[in-house]
Amino acid sequence: METAACLVSADQRASFLANKNGISPLYLAIEAGNVSLVNAMLNRSGNNVQSKNLTSELEGRKSLVHAALMAKSTDVLDVILSEDTDLLNERDEEGRTCLSVGASMGYYKGICKVLDRSTNSVYERDEDGSFPIHMAVEKGHEKVVREILKRCPDSVVLINKQGQNILHIAAKSGKAVSFLLGYIRRLYTKYHLINEQDVDGNTPLHLATINWRPRTVDSLTSFASTTTNILNIQNKDGLRPLDLAELNLQSDYYLRERLTLMVLLCVCAPRGVAWLPTSGMTLRSRSEHHLDANKYKDHINALLLVAALVATVTFAAGFTIPGGFNSSAPDMGMAVLAYDSTLFFFLVLDTLAMQSSVVAIVALIWALLGDPAIVHRAFHLALPSLFLALLSMSWAFVAALQATIKQNSVLINVISITSMVFYGLIIFLLAPYVIPQVPGFPFLQRLTRIYLILLLIFVNEDDSGRHYTSGSDNMCVKSVAESVGSSGADQVGKINDILNWFTKNIFLGVELPMGRSDVRYDGQKKYISSRMYLAHETDFLNLPTLFSDTGTTVPMSPKTIAAVRAGDEIYVRDMTIDVELALSSVNDHGNTMLHLAAAAGHTSLVCYILYAYPGLLMKSNLMGEVALHVAAGAGHLDVVEALVSYINDKITRAVAKKIYFAKNRNEDNALHVALKRKHVKVASCLVSAEQCLSFVPNKDGFSPLYLAIEAGQADLAKHMWKHSNNGSSSTYCLASKVGGRSIVHGAMKAKRKDLIAAILNEDASLINLRYEGRTCLSFGASIGYYEGVYYLLDKSIDSVYVSDDDGSFPIHMAAKYGHVKILKAILKRCPDALELLDIDGQNILHVAAKNGKAEVIKFILRCYKDKNKEKLINEEDVNGNTPLHLATKNWHPKVVSMLTWDNRVDLETLNHNGLTAIDVAEGNMDSSYTFFQRLTWMALISAGAPSGPNPIISTPVTDNPDGGKHKDRINTLLLVATLVATMTFTAGFTLPGGYNGSAPNLGMATLAKKTAFQVFLLFDTLAMYCSIVAVVALIWAHLGDISLIMKAFNLALPLLGFALISMSIAFMAGTHASISHLPFLAYFILGIGLFFLLALLLIIIPYVSPHYTTKLFLRHMFYCPYFLMLLAAGDNRNND
Repeated sequence: METAACLVSADQRASFLANKNGISPLYLAIEAGNVSLVNAMLNRSGNNVQSKNLTSELEGRKSLVHAALMAKSTDVLDVILSEDTDLLNERDEEGRTCLSVGASMGYYKGICKVLDRSTNSVYERDEDGSFPIHMAVEKGHEKVVREILKRCPDSVVLINKQGQNILHIAAKSGKAVSFLLGYIRRLYTKYHLINEQDVDGNTPLHLATINWRPRTVDSLTSFASTTTNILNIQNKDGLRPLDLAELNLQSDYYLRERLTLMVLLCVCAPRGVAWLPTSGMTLRSRSEHHLDANKYKDHINALLLVAALVATVTFAAGFTIPGGFNSSAPDMGMAVLAYDSTLFFFLVLDTLAMQSSVVAIVALIWALLGDPAIVHRAFHLALPSLFLALLSMSWAFVAALQATIKQNSVLINVISITSMVFYGLIIFLLAPYVIPQVPGFPFLQRLTRIYLILLLIFVNEDDSGRHYTSGSDNMCVKSVAESVGSSGADQVGKINDILNWFTKNIFLGVELPMGRSDVRYDGQKKYISSRMYLAHETDFLNLPTLFSDTGTTVPMSPKTIAAVRAGDEIYVRDMTIDVELALSSVNDHGNTMLHLAAAAGHTSLVCYILYAYPGLLMKSNLMGEVALHVAAGAGHLDVVEALVSYINDKITRAVAKKIYFAKNRNEDNALHVALKRKHVKVASCLVSAEQCLSFVPNKDGFSPLYLAIEAGQADLAKHMWKHSNNGSSSTYCLASKVGGRSIVHGAMKAKRKDLIAAILNEDASLINLRYEGRTCLSFGASIGYYEGVYYLLDKSIDSVYVSDDDGSFPIHMAAKYGHVKILKAILKRCPDALELLDIDGQNILHVAAKNGKAEVIKFILRCYKDKNKEKLINEEDVNGNTPLHLATKNWHPKVVSMLTWDNRVDLETLNHNGLTAIDVAEGNMDSSYTFFQRLTWMALISAGAPSGPNPIISTPVTDNPDGGKHKDRINTLLLVATLVATMTFTAGFTLPGGYNGSAPNLGMATLAKKTAFQVFLLFDTLAMYCSIVAVVALIWAHLGDISLIMKAFNLALPLLGFALISMSIAFMAGTHASISHLPFLAYFILGIGLFFLLALLLIIIPYVSPHYTTKLFLRHMFYCPYFLMLLAAGDNRNND
């Protein structure tokens, strides 16, 4: 530094020269924070230059204030600002203002220095469109945000180029949310910020969801519950926050993703909130994602290993009873502590742990098949079961210790307290992992919400992965924050400090990975293409005046935007700009002052702007919306009435029609917008203003009349067509005027019989219109609206015999979607409709079988038993397929089971490919068959369905003839079989009851003569030998020959299944033998074991059984478990 000072003294001018990187010595000195050196460089004695010339004299980078802020030196900042205040207006190489740089760094003292000089930079945006307050919020610098809002309160409404306010930024970054919500809560006029939408239609809750910010989502939903419901707001893709979470939740989700979804489900039960209609988009739930089972391979194997080890150790523990066994009469061989209550809890918990883990093992073995649906269902069964097993095993361990060390009360207390701590930790860590979804019961939802609030305190939302909590983020418990007034701020701060310390010191090693987001924002600059129009100050505005194009637009100043949004009429009146400039000023979205005032609902300001700048009335923004669109969409009736009054009084009729019929990018007029936002009063006002507006369709074919009818607004719809008729009684008028989609279909969709009647009474010819090729009756049958279908049938039965564009009849649609009640209504009026065929030659039984509608099948099979109708059951379509063929091909086991149990169904019928139903099943199955395929095949096999003489397998063989893909499955099964073999081998020498210690049966089993003991020994032996044979078979499978693998599976799977079942029975028998002198406990344990054994049988038989019985007696006997499996499997697959 001394050398630098010497050089400065020698040639002060050198301090302002830049190197090739554009950096001057003065910039380096400021960046280093050396005040004395900076003073020396700026002290130009003898030739003092005025401070205003510093920027002109300096070469290279002129962002000296930025450098001082980055150096965090207020002394240097004071020096350079006293030298030249114009430096505040400079930007760095990234286009950022000095205030933005300071805000992003969180340098509070420097921010205050800059704001003391001028607050203008608060309203200056960076090149990326952000304002300084946005940078502070994004980085989570609450103190800086508070200072900016204190000096410039209207900066709270500033938005960036993406249309995002500070709450959007906070939600996206997960920072400063609690502070901002508290600030907004104090400003009642700013509540709209929480549901404000950006250019993509996303609210802050959308952005918090897609960026996986669970604590932020919790804060927003808690705040919104007291003001407005933001859960149902849709973005431009038609998605709500819950939809975004479900659609973007990946199969290998992280904890933050899981917690975000759980928070949303807590406040918005999956079935408690109606799905809003979207623009043709089919929304998927988590259960409908196409999962890649390979992603779960290691996951399944690890869980299976844990479950298997838990099962084996708890199995062995059942016979190593705490306290041992009596060796003398009268309770020889019985548990020594049998009358101790802690032993009761040990045995119950150990039994729960063992049986739950066995069920988890079987469920995870199912998951190894690779079918995505089975993987999903297996996890939903296995994870809670394993969760129960681990918890039960933990408590069983504690109960065992308490039973054996009762004499040491201090040690018992220490163990109990320690166990409670770790037990709570296990629940805390495992619960979000195993809970498949938040329970739908309100009480359980509230409990889950409390649990989530506690969990969210320790969840990191900082993408850097280093800062685990911040003071504001810890305020996710809103009820606590709200209960503490201003006087309790210190207490809240202390709580935050404690939570920060606890999180950083206890959970420092736990780094949560960043969540993923599929949402991408386009940061490209949007060019404004709309134009301003001037107007003459006359009573009526004419076309030439209104459409004179100035050809230019200029950016509106942030101060003007903030003033107009705040409704500051005085500011607008005092603006010292000419009319042309006012008319050319727009914000980033092309909105004029009239747009902004109309959107904010400031009626008085709207009236003034109309008077001062009438040309703004036809100005459209980037979305093609005029001010009338904006006011109608916001639902401000007073503003809409003011605009309508001005248009009618001051505008010529030709121009007025152009305003009313103006369309945005979706070709929606203002009436469309009002109806989409459900502003009925606004819509009624527009209908009264322009009669024909109700019948103009948008680009999707929706007319305002259709939207009103679909929403069930009967009075408004009648007002539309009555008002348009001007009292005319013509019945043809409505059909000639209505455009777009059929309004009768809209009334059907709304399920409003009164609207259907009113429409058809107005114009009966509307019943002949079609929607997507479907007649009114067909559409009603497809959605299951019985009252509407019944009314149409009362009007006329002709439409029963009118086909849709795809060749289907209404009765086929009722059968396809399983609406039996509608089916009965049609057949009651038109019995011969039963024989109608669609374009594929299929009757209603074909259609119901193809779509898996078991209730329709049951109705037809029961009600039509005469000989003339029996032909329907075996009727062939154009491809020769019977209903049984189609049900088999589409894997609907319940339907196949129903058909095979009916003696009238011909199992030997061949289709045009020469295939019977069993041929179709086997031809379309592969080695990785699904659960539905397995059940369908079992139903056909058990019915004795024969193969055709020369089956033609049309399904191409895609599987490679190698056993590589079976390797993991073989290894896992081998591990399970080995563990079962070793544990049952060990149990054979750890006999329940122990051994005699005296003659004449010294060394013999004490309980050898008890029946339960004999059952234990028998099934333990069976389990051991079956598992050993399974191990040998699976070792053969490791050779890799595909045919050998299939044979090994056919042998090993039944044996392993029987070994697991035998092990469960042996466990029950062994424990029962040891505690048979306590009947209550013995039978209680037996009851638990039988319950889980039944569950085990239900899920393991279809997996391990290579064949199924065709004997009628055995078929009846096994129908019950098969039927229960059908119920468990369900069949909620969507129709094609």
